[in-house]
Amino acid sequence: MPKVKAALAARWSEEVTPRMRDFTAGSLKVVFKLDGDGKVTGVTVTDNTSNEPFAKFCDQFLRETAFEPPPAGAFADGEIEIPFTFTIL
Repeated sequence: MPKVKAALAARWSEEVTPRMRDFTAGSLKVVFKLDGDGKVTGVTVTDNTSNEPFAKFCDQFLRETAFEPPPAGAFADGEIEIPFTFTIL
C-alpha cells in the first residue's frame, strides 16, 4: 500500500489543482484492480460524497498512474484489489 500511495501522491497536486473549481468537497471511495504489470484493469466507485466530475477525474487519474507491479503472492485470479479513498476539501 505505501507504494500505491506514493505513486498517486507523486501526481496528485499537479493534476487536481487546475480542476478544483469543477469539484465539490467530499470523498470518493473506490476499489481498483491491478494486474501483474501494475496496470489498472478496473475501477469501481463504492461511495461518492463529492460530485460526478470528481469521480470521473479519479477514475482517469487511476488509469493513467504508473504503478509498480505488485508482489507475486498478492494476487487472486491474476489481479489484486485495492480499496482507496480520495478526499477533496
